[in-house]
Amino acid sequence: MNRSTEHAFLWEKVASRFSACLECRLGSATQGGFRSENLLHTYTADFFNGNTEGGYPDYIISEKVLRAEFRTVVDCIRQVVPSGTLIEIGAAYGFFLLEAKNHYQVHGVEIADEAAAFARERGLDVRTGGLTRSILEEIGPIDVVVMLDVIEHLEDPKATPRTVQRIPQTGAGL
Repeated sequence: MNRSTEHAFLWEKVASRFSACLECRLGSATQGGFRSENLLHTYTADFFNGNTEGGYPDYIISEKVLRAEFRTVVDCIRQVVPSGTLIEIGAAYGFFLLEAKNHYQVHGVEIADEAAAFARERGLDVRTGGLTRSILEEIGPIDVVVMLDVIEHLEDPKATPRTVQRIPQTGAGL
């Protein structure tokens, strides 16, 4: 049955509006003025250092706090998939991957070139750009896919999960 229900506005980010159904509390988003040609101009070092509205105040200075939070996320994932190959979509500066690498073979993709380069300087496999089938094929079977604070930044929020759904898996996946 398809019917309209009343929604409550929650927040707005990157010109997308997020709401929740007042009956079931399921969230929804409407895509704002997102343009693929603006991606490389939006996700620069300024997005992570407080110089862009809607960006992070200072991502690098927050490393210690972020890594503590990411350790908790890794611990939760390990309860379901204790080891294997992990890819993070939207890896930023690689802080999550640094926490995960003690338990997984880690890989990442990040659209912000400066952030991806920072992660690579720390010895991480973080590729610049969006997720592609060829990247997934190069990595091989994947056990865990992680997307933290990413969905609102995707040009097509349905495309990435579809791409991930088609990746080779070892069978242990999450």
